[in-house]
Amino acid sequence: MYVGDYRTGPAWGYTIGFDETLNQPEVIVFDVPSRSAAVLFEKVFKELRAGLLILEDGMIWPPGEPHACVWRKVHPSHIDCEEGWFTLALHRRARVTGKRFGLEAFQFVLSDNDGRLPWEVGYDEALRALQPALYLPHDAPAATCGEARPVTPDADRAGQLR
Repeated sequence: MYVGDYRTGPAWGYTIGFDETLNQPEVIVFDVPSRSAAVLFEKVFKELRAGLLILEDGMIWPPGEPHACVWRKVHPSHIDCEEGWFTLALHRRARVTGKRFGLEAFQFVLSDNDGRLPWEVGYDEALRALQPALYLPHDAPAATCGEARPVTPDADRAGQLR
């Protein structure tokens, strides 16, 4: 599922059905074009199914990439919150299992153009609002999504997913 418009932001994509199909957490990524999100989700699905990927909080993935991307476990307060990060995944879970609670997810956190992650000194503050920190509790200041922004070539981090 892809939500928003990458050109004006904020935008995000998330999986629906990893929970049911693979018995794995759902996955969410922010601030990438829809095609990049689809490529990421397909790769993650195949690697999870084959047992080549085990999602762990803080794990760098894929190994050997020039810009670090990291898996972070989504804090439970963001799973079923008013922002609706996982709305359709929750509806599917409720329909299939009869319960809305219990859904888990991991956020694929992108580094900035210099390879810094949001929790590192020197991270590009212009990008922070485009990639909410769902791994922090809902009421944490850095956990909310910011205002829309125009896309510039420097802000295009989707190349990290190719």
